[in-house]
Amino acid sequence: MKEIRISLIISILLIATFSIQNTIKPVSSIDPFFSLTVFASKRDESRSYIPLLEEQLARIAIDVEVFTVDSPEYSFLDSVLLPGDYDISYWEFENDEIIPNVTNFYGTNGSLNIFGYDTTLDYNETLGTGVNEWYLQQRNMIMPPYSSKQIHQFWDWEEYLMSKVCPFKPLFVSQNYSLTWSNLNGYNNSAGLLQSWGKLFWEGTHKGQSNTNEVVIGGVPWDNLNPLFSNNP
Repeated sequence: MKEIRISLIISILLIATFSIQNTIKPVSSIDPFFSLTVFASKRDESRSYIPLLEEQLARIAIDVEVFTVDSPEYSFLDSVLLPGDYDISYWEFENDEIIPNVTNFYGTNGSLNIFGYDTTLDYNETLGTGVNEWYLQQRNMIMPPYSSKQIHQFWDWEEYLMSKVCPFKPLFVSQNYSLTWSNLNGYNNSAGLLQSWGKLFWEGTHKGQSNTNEVVIGGVPWDNLNPLFSNNP
């Protein structure tokens, strides 16, 4: 009986496999609708990001021709991006400020205005200038610096720029971590140290703490112990 059952199971599997194979129809590849030229530097994360972009665009029948340039960061900007002979590019912008000064990149007279923004693109008669330019001007007029009002104004500008003026999207970003002692109360990492100042207080002491009258800001010396981030030869 076992042999009969085994042979029946094998026969059923063979029939099922044969039926499935017959139902699969070959799908012909789709010719690209158009091609895009992509410039990227060999010296940053674009070596990893551009292939991902290429794969995603291929799914919607857009061909990508990738050119990689081995040049320093600002040389890459001057020789490739500023002439504007490209469709897509990846460039890493780093700034440790909560609200970075981006006028140089997105303002009309910015020396790194690689997108070619001009106030005629979104001129507003009431404002007397382009809306994007107005946002950038307002940034420096809102006081105090790094206030909640200024941060939200910066977010509004980002949304406007990406949806109305410049077709770009942020890609992957590195994670930033903020560590504080568990007995420190009143600190809001989202608001920042300046906005939290005056609200800070210690509840007891932690190991190695000698008093509760000061807050010590530590650096990141452990980076030097990590071979992946060490700059030592």
